[in-house]
Amino acid sequence: MQRVPSLQTVTNTEGDTTVTALCPSGTKVTGGGHRFFQGNSTVRASHLDPMQNGWTVTVGPSDTQATFEAVAVCAQ
Repeated sequence: MQRVPSLQTVTNTEGDTTVTALCPSGTKVTGGGHRFFQGNSTVRASHLDPMQNGWTVTVGPSDTQATFEAVAVCAQ
């Protein structure tokens, strides 16, 4: 199995921000999640995205800068 992160920094007071961690070619997404490194925001969705072969996370607006990542777990 392989862990694939996709880091995103948000300074957004207007709307949601979505990021997807994509599995490399030849692998398939088997799970995933998210985590915050600084700041906070409301996680609106964190789910498997079979159409993109990855894990998608959507967070809401943030008054301050927030850094988070979506993580896909991929297997052959």
